[in-house]
Amino acid sequence: MMHLSNRAGLPLMGFSQALLPMLSSLKFLYHSMNYTMTPRITSPDRDFSASFNVAQSNWLITRLSKDGKVREARQVFDEMPDKDVVTWTTVITGYIRCGMIEEARRLFDRVDAKKDVITWTALVSGYIRLKQIKEAERLFYQMPQWLQDFQEMA
Repeated sequence: MMHLSNRAGLPLMGFSQALLPMLSSLKFLYHSMNYTMTPRITSPDRDFSASFNVAQSNWLITRLSKDGKVREARQVFDEMPDKDVVTWTTVITGYIRCGMIEEARRLFDRVDAKKDVITWTALVSGYIRLKQIKEAERLFYQMPQWLQDFQEMA
């Protein structure tokens, strides 16, 4: 039996010779996953929506937006009877990802829009990404104080 050691030089117990090929393939998989391109604006991998139907719709909106099908994503959004803050953030982020900052802002400014610190940050970041620094600054200063306090703590 061969003993493996970690970076500290301490032996790792319980690994047999048969596991070595599997470990090397996992190492390759781990490294290949870490070096993939990721979009600048990302949405959470996990949807914490209370409703399964809302979570499924949020996933579909995310998928469509990532594929550049923002019109179809908006149609799913418009047809949803229940929307949560994740839904609103996902559509707004989709517009930003497609360079449609004005449409993202119109949706963001709607009276019925559900927003949290992630939604605000996504839009501010979208303006910065498009080099509209004055608009990003203006939006940042419109942010409710409790959101600014939350961002400073993070």
